[in-house]
Amino acid sequence: MRLDNSIKFCILHSAFCIIVRQEYLKSQDAIPGDDAGGGYVNRYLNILNKEDKSQTFSKQQLIMMLVDTLIATGSTIPTVITQIFKYLIHHPRILKKAQDEIDRVVGTGRLVTWDDRKNPVLLMFIAERAERIALVSTDFPFALLSSNSTEFRINCSLLYVEAVIREVMRISSSLPFSVFHRAVKDTTLGGYTIPADTPIVTNLAAMHHDPDLWGDPDNFRPERFIDEDGALIKDMSLPFGLGHRVCPGETYSRYYVFGLTSALLQTFNFFAVEGEPSKPGDDLPGLLITPKECWLRYESR
Repeated sequence: MRLDNSIKFCILHSAFCIIVRQEYLKSQDAIPGDDAGGGYVNRYLNILNKEDKSQTFSKQQLIMMLVDTLIATGSTIPTVITQIFKYLIHHPRILKKAQDEIDRVVGTGRLVTWDDRKNPVLLMFIAERAERIALVSTDFPFALLSSNSTEFRINCSLLYVEAVIREVMRISSSLPFSVFHRAVKDTTLGGYTIPADTPIVTNLAAMHHDPDLWGDPDNFRPERFIDEDGALIKDMSLPFGLGHRVCPGETYSRYYVFGLTSALLQTFNFFAVEGEPSKPGDDLPGLLITPKECWLRYESR
């Protein structure tokens, strides 16, 4: 019997609930007073153990949050990795350029690490605040563009690899819509009146393909994320949503996708398989845009 995708999802979700409840939480004993050492689950259970009638935490809520995290990372990360290599095998020049950067910066004696990325997103956040107080440290990973300027340039070791990942996440838009938000008060935006309590959802896919923002949104071009001086520019894409309810797994996902993509490019060459499906953009629509079956060939470098 062939099951509808929504039914499959419900079965998978229920199975995860059972696993988390029976196999995970039963082995988690909170350490009284030790919030720092036990991580998120330990802190949550400590709050439950306090038996504070005013708090709204529950074990069921914890189970559902853990299930959501497991399902989200188990579906979105493979989707992004698949999209990356679907685009790269059809753009061999870009694939080769990313490999050359890895060879030049890291070499072949070790695998790429998170330090090789130098987290340009975090550095951008720091730079924007550093500009406000115009402080410059020689030990900080910024290059001052001019002696009379407080504008900073982000230095990232593997900036082209990072640009490739950003471009794939933009053009594929695996998550086409953000989670729902709510207007907390009457407001206006772009000439439109938005009453309080209006549900708001962001069309991320439309924004990622807006010609006014990207110029040539349907063209796979990682260079759009690199300025004329060879530095990463501020990322205007929103693959993880926006606002206070942005995807909580963004940091982990960026870390994992960067590490795995870099390691695969460092170790293997990739090619399309003649006669087999691998066309970029050939996806299945839904709450999560999923690439259709894809075949590729790889060989050791």
